[in-house]
Amino acid sequence: MPIASLGHQCFLPRKVARRYLISHGYQTAEPVDHGGAITCPLLAQNIREVIRFPSPKFSALTGCDEWSPPI
Repeated sequence: MPIASLGHQCFLPRKVARRYLISHGYQTAEPVDHGGAITCPLLAQNIREVIRFPSPKFSALTGCDEWSPPI
């Protein structure tokens, strides 16, 4: 999805900076995993792949097997 559609609440610049620091051997106290939501329609040309449950790729991306209770 276009980064501009994430809005200002996602803290993406900080997450990118942390990834950069970690890749150069620094340790960070805050997590670098990123989640976000958009508040405007997502155009079809911006969709690269639809990954559905219960595919192994869905489980790997979401970690849903570890949720309590699992889905």
